[in-house]
Amino acid sequence: MPRNVDQENDFGFNLGGPVWIPKLYKGTNRTFFFFNYEGYKFKQGENVLLTVPTDKMRTGDFSELLTDPYVLQFFGGPVAIYDPTIDPASRTPIPGNRLDLYTNPNTGLSVIDPVGQAILSHFPTPTGSGVYHNYRSSTFAPTDMNNYVGKLDQVITDKQHLSGSYSYRINDRIVGGFPRFPLPFIAQDRWHQIFKSHYARAQYDYAISSNFLNHLNLGWNRADVANMNTGIGHIPSVELGMPADATQNAAFPRAGFPGYGSEVTSLDPRAYQNIGSTFFSDHLPDNSVTLADSVSWVRGRHTLKFGADVKWQQLNVTQLIDPGGTFNFRNDQTTADADPNGGWPIASLITGATEFSFVNIHSVKPAWRYFVPSFYANDDIKVTPRLTLNLGVRYEIPYPRVEAQDRFRGFDPTVSNPDPLVAGTRLGALVGAGGQGGLKARYRGLVKPDYSNVGPRFGFAYSLDRSSVIRGGVGLYYAPLLSSDIVSGLLGYNTTRLLTPNGRQSTAFLATYPAAPVPDPNGQFIGSDVDYFDPNFKTGRTLQYSLDYQHELPGKLAFDIGYIGSHGTRLRSNFKRLNAIPLNALKLGFPLLNESLASALADPNAVSYAASVATPLPGSTAAVFPGFNGSVAQALRPFPQYGAINQQLESQGISLYNALQVKVDRRFAQGFEFGFSYTWSKLITNASEDLLGRSPIQSVVQNPYDIASLKPVSPNNVDKIVGGWQINGIQRYQSGLPVVVQDSGGQFTGELLNLAGFNSSLFTGSIRPNLTGQPILTGLDPSGTTFQLLNPAAFSLPPTFNNPALGTADIGTAAYQQYYGNPLTFFGTAPPVISNVRVLPFASESVSLMKKTTLTERFTLEFRSEIFNPLNRHRYFAPNNDINNGPSFGQSSVVDQPFIYDPRVIQLGLKLIY
Repeated sequence: MPRNVDQENDFGFNLGGPVWIPKLYKGTNRTFFFFNYEGYKFKQGENVLLTVPTDKMRTGDFSELLTDPYVLQFFGGPVAIYDPTIDPASRTPIPGNRLDLYTNPNTGLSVIDPVGQAILSHFPTPTGSGVYHNYRSSTFAPTDMNNYVGKLDQVITDKQHLSGSYSYRINDRIVGGFPRFPLPFIAQDRWHQIFKSHYARAQYDYAISSNFLNHLNLGWNRADVANMNTGIGHIPSVELGMPADATQNAAFPRAGFPGYGSEVTSLDPRAYQNIGSTFFSDHLPDNSVTLADSVSWVRGRHTLKFGADVKWQQLNVTQLIDPGGTFNFRNDQTTADADPNGGWPIASLITGATEFSFVNIHSVKPAWRYFVPSFYANDDIKVTPRLTLNLGVRYEIPYPRVEAQDRFRGFDPTVSNPDPLVAGTRLGALVGAGGQGGLKARYRGLVKPDYSNVGPRFGFAYSLDRSSVIRGGVGLYYAPLLSSDIVSGLLGYNTTRLLTPNGRQSTAFLATYPAAPVPDPNGQFIGSDVDYFDPNFKTGRTLQYSLDYQHELPGKLAFDIGYIGSHGTRLRSNFKRLNAIPLNALKLGFPLLNESLASALADPNAVSYAASVATPLPGSTAAVFPGFNGSVAQALRPFPQYGAINQQLESQGISLYNALQVKVDRRFAQGFEFGFSYTWSKLITNASEDLLGRSPIQSVVQNPYDIASLKPVSPNNVDKIVGGWQINGIQRYQSGLPVVVQDSGGQFTGELLNLAGFNSSLFTGSIRPNLTGQPILTGLDPSGTTFQLLNPAAFSLPPTFNNPALGTADIGTAAYQQYYGNPLTFFGTAPPVISNVRVLPFASESVSLMKKTTLTERFTLEFRSEIFNPLNRHRYFAPNNDINNGPSFGQSSVVDQPFIYDPRVIQLGLKLIY
């Protein structure tokens, strides 16, 4: 394979001065301009061997699987292909693996799917022979960036000044990895991104008097991100032969072959490179306009500042999710029950036999709006020559985000559900900002406006003597609403069809793929997961306080020791599980909870057992609601008409942070600058974490004989050898973080999450293991590329909630009651963070050496040497913290990240400045 080619270029220029237009205008001392341009181009290459379908496979001829040496060696024999339209239990091999010559014995029709064959035709042809690693991919992931900045300054009068600036930046690149295949049908999860940013500012300053100044600022920002599926507009699925109502028909379909390992490193010849770009395409222009006016007034001992600023944000989301459909193919669909090594993923593709597929439909392009006015006043009071006080207050109103056309819905637990299946017998329904489905939300933004964001501030500075100062302060601050808080609540405007595997029998074929569901913004979506926006949501509030002592030491050193603390309330959280079944209901056990309510009510033993553990079953399915036909677990939910109720806006989090900071600095003088700081801190939140002993050291040392060496007596002999040297160093030392250990093994994963009322997208199913009382750390010294940091014997797995040894026939038995009698045993005893046990500390050093040599008045030569990790330290990742990861659990491995964690790296550079 040829070497990768990486090309990087950074270039630009700037120009500035007074505006001068010959014979028209001379702006000396009045009008000035400045312009800067920077261009950056980075072309990074990749050369890898991949596996693509052979020319014969494209026609339906898979006979190579019977003779290819690599296939024979890997599987221990030939691979047979079977008809995916026949029951897997009775399938027989297709003669010679010739799908192109085969017809189904029952229908007399070919099994080749025209859509699958059309997708197959867009794979690049092999560049080599054989079935495995037969394609050499040589592609580039380019990045092109251009940045333009312009500014104008106008002196109107001695008291008035006007300025304006505009910045435009465009970054054009391929994201997600190397394309692997030629455009437009590149590898999955790669896409074309164009990121444009615009920043415009206009400022007007008016010195009304010598002690009264007004500053007006108008700003406009636009962050315009376009993530483009490269397959859009290039042979959409309908042109390949798929039914018109099967997908959005906006792009080439995504075809994947999961489960065989990396396309590059796997030894499995079925590890084909996926095709079809990313599953989304969106355009996210984010506009914000700010208007701010501030007044500064100096009056006696008072320096007053007061003003207002207003921010208006517009986020228009043009998002196309899954524009061509996503389809996965494995060997399972073209093998038989009696032949585990049979079948081939490309054979499944050409027959159109999908293993897993989904189609998303988006019917709306939401336009979010956000408005925040704020006001402030501040007074710096010079009480005495030694004492200065700072008094201030800020008030802001973060109005809830709204959708411009009120296409916005959420769950309201107080509203009766009008769906015919529920018939008003249950509280809890979807309400809309625009009254969708006849139910109008109480607030247009689904939450109340928050008028409580008053932020008083107080600070002081007291000079003990000429070299010592005490400073302190306290104030309330509020967190802004994040962009991620803005885009949600679109249930009914988007919909998804998901088709999962049915053993070896495909649930859908490409040419006859079923129609996608139609979005319905007025429906109640009984049985679905829904979004909930807490109407009492408030933005996060933090009380910050500090006390600091500063002292000037001999040798131009400054010593600083201080206490910094903060207490956060109303922080973003995700605690409430509005639709979780009661904890006591877990005593019913998985077999009974997972059984349909109708079946459980027909079993006297189940009814009796439920009553004995104080969780009686409903009297009938209609007692839940008239159209109910779900499980016992679903029936016991507070809102059985829905699945998980996802918290989108909740503000119940708290935090407490305390820190002692010590700092010593030496101001730059005589070619030497030095800085040292140490922080001892602790952070407690609803998921506690603390850092102890962080000590970054920074220093800049320049040759103290530099001045002497620049004597004009001998510039060529002294300066060019001795003078102009500069040494820089950054060192950071940090104690280890607390240990976090999890168990992802299946107590509450997948269907169990939904069974218990949790949302699997918010809670992955990982819970805490049990502590056994053994030492958590092994005490071994770090060595090699991997070493055992955590002691596996210190942890044990909690019992699994879905115990295969217990079924519905065991309900009510002594063994059943004993196993499920205490639900807390399924959640583990380890704390979320084991704060008294820590992973390895962190140490980092970097040194740079630079020398400037003046060649002539116009030319200077600069030599630079940068050394990362000069001591060649081995640095380790935090240990593998999942107890279900077998032998790798508790192991810490050497980190491999450029410059920060690499072995010693030395860079040399030479630059000519003129």
